[in-house]
Amino acid sequence: MDSSSGASSDVDVTFHFDRSKCLGWTVFGFVLTIGCITLAVLAEDQRFLGGLLPGRLFGSLGAVLFLAMGSSWLSRLLHSGPALVLTESGIATDKRLGGFVTPRVVGVIPWIDIESVAAGAHGSIVLQLRDPDKFWAAQSIVSKLLAWHPAPGRRALVSLGGNDLSGDQLEIVTIIKSRAEVDPLTRPSGDSLPPF
Repeated sequence: MDSSSGASSDVDVTFHFDRSKCLGWTVFGFVLTIGCITLAVLAEDQRFLGGLLPGRLFGSLGAVLFLAMGSSWLSRLLHSGPALVLTESGIATDKRLGGFVTPRVVGVIPWIDIESVAAGAHGSIVLQLRDPDKFWAAQSIVSKLLAWHPAPGRRALVSLGGNDLSGDQLEIVTIIKSRAEVDPLTRPSGDSLPPF
């Protein structure tokens, strides 16, 4: 976490990607990619998943999946800017936060739009939005598809990050709670963001 003077509501607080975790998951993803390629070559005539998939297809699918995962972690490892920024106007995230299967948040989530916040699974920060329709209308089609859930109430929940963040999950939740509870009439104006 970086900030110039604590977690005051008028100071930007930034959280970066956890480099050691990013490195570990990058290596893990690429090692499994190599393993799947080896399986596709050496066990091409064997069948997997109850005989449904030949070894070549099974290994190739695994290689594609783990290559995408490893590449996603590598992009976070190489990113030098902040992953999550808590500004005076709201929350801004880097597009890499959460990985390739997580809906990307475009723009700033204003503090006034946050109903509540809680610690989620795997280190994530879960926001409950006051007006999910307004939020999702501003997001990309891919993000809308990734966030789709059959339960209507789930649309109001947005998950940020996870074990890829360097900051302590409960500390981030506490800061977000304190800022989201500030009276919007007394909040400083301005929506400048540091570059990602």
